[in-house]
Formats: sequence, C-alpha cells, structure tokens
Amino acid sequence: WKRAHTVYQSMLSRGFKGDFPEFFRLQFKLSDVAFAFIMLVCFIVVRVFI
Repeated sequence: WKRAHTVYQSMLSRGFKGDFPEFFRLQFKLSDVAFAFIMLVCFIVVRVFI
C-alpha cells in the first residue's frame, strides 16, 4: 500500500486529476453504430447459414 500511495502522490504532483484527456473520451457517432450493426448482422448470417 505504501508503494501505491507513493505512486498516487507522484501522479498528483504531476497534475493528474483523475480525468481522461479529451482525445481519450468515447464519442460514438452514427457511423460507429452502423458499423457495429452491420458486423452483428454479418456475424449472425455466418452463424446461421454457413
């Protein structure tokens, strides 16, 4: 636990706030949903018909 506390303190000293940077946040778009749906349909077709 001492090491974990030390690592946490060093992260805080370097400006860590516990938030993900903006470019790491998940931002789903319509194209992402369409891709997931198409891949799901393809998977089902392969499992059922092949």
